[in-house]
Amino acid sequence: MSKYENGYWPKIEYWTTQLKDEVFNTKKPELEEVIYFHKKLSYFLGKQEDLENQHIFDSQQEFTAFE
Repeated sequence: MSKYENGYWPKIEYWTTQLKDEVFNTKKPELEEVIYFHKKLSYFLGKQEDLENQHIFDSQQEFTAFE
């Protein structure tokens, strides 16, 4: 069973907030921090996309099994 059985949305929300806070709530945002947060956000967006695509694939497999 996956550690993220409910998806990666909590992680996506967390890293989106980190990125937003660094950009908008800092007098002078640090580029290194912004890049780091962006990489983390991109990683979890990719994981969520993979997860959703897998659910679609699994659903299609179940559907074709009944034909």
